[in-house]
Amino acid sequence: MSLSIAGVVILYNPDESVYKNISSYAPYIQKLYIIDNSEHTNENLLSKIIPHSNIIYIPHKENKGISYSLNEALRMAEGQYDWLLTMDQDSRFADGKFPEYIQCLTKLGDDVYGICPASGSNDENKTILLEPVEKCITSGNIIRIKTAICCGGFDENLFIDEVDHEFCYRCNKAGYRLLKYKRNILIHALGHPLHKNILGFHFNTLNEGYIRQYYIFRNKLYVCHKYPERRYLEYKAMLKWFTKIILGEPDKLKKILYIYQGFRDYYRKKFGKYPDC
Repeated sequence: MSLSIAGVVILYNPDESVYKNISSYAPYIQKLYIIDNSEHTNENLLSKIIPHSNIIYIPHKENKGISYSLNEALRMAEGQYDWLLTMDQDSRFADGKFPEYIQCLTKLGDDVYGICPASGSNDENKTILLEPVEKCITSGNIIRIKTAICCGGFDENLFIDEVDHEFCYRCNKAGYRLLKYKRNILIHALGHPLHKNILGFHFNTLNEGYIRQYYIFRNKLYVCHKYPERRYLEYKAMLKWFTKIILGEPDKLKKILYIYQGFRDYYRKKFGKYPDC
């Protein structure tokens, strides 16, 4: 069975490491859409990718958000490819691991809408490589294009944050499954993590910026509204997240202000892009 795979990576003011990240998967897929949400064209990256015939560079010259850009890639790939790899700019696959990852696609039934890589410790001796999971992050996910479009694509109300999870919940409700590849093959950066020790209690916090806090809390409320069965888990997650900000992160007052704005805009039904972004 031949694999028909396109990919998309969404950029926003990337640094020089992005080319190395792209090189970990671009040679193994038929087409890669590089969608650039930066305000200016990234000339250094463009000069490096010009020789690659399977890469299309799309500069927006404004930040249109994750969900819009993912839907743009789905539309371009529809009817030409079966699968779409979705990547963040700060993610790459470990050396030599991507080809064995995509071979899993040949074993999937029509009820599976996607696969995602594991996070955490690696175990090369695992014999059962795929297991069902409820949700995944965007980066490293490979989704079946036909199914994704059938389920409505990505919700553009969300802009960033919860885009990936909401899509998973919607596909789940439609009767499709997501499988996790149990070997940790994705190298991915999350936030600006801090480790804290308060009275012997150790915990990690992602220390996201204040505007990200706005999106995180506003969009979790939105998910609670769309999927009432998730309210308990989402409220619990928000409380835990907020507690870590209070106990372990800098700029607490500013972050709390933006969280308040997120709550306010949710109840005012203001979605999409934060006004000052």
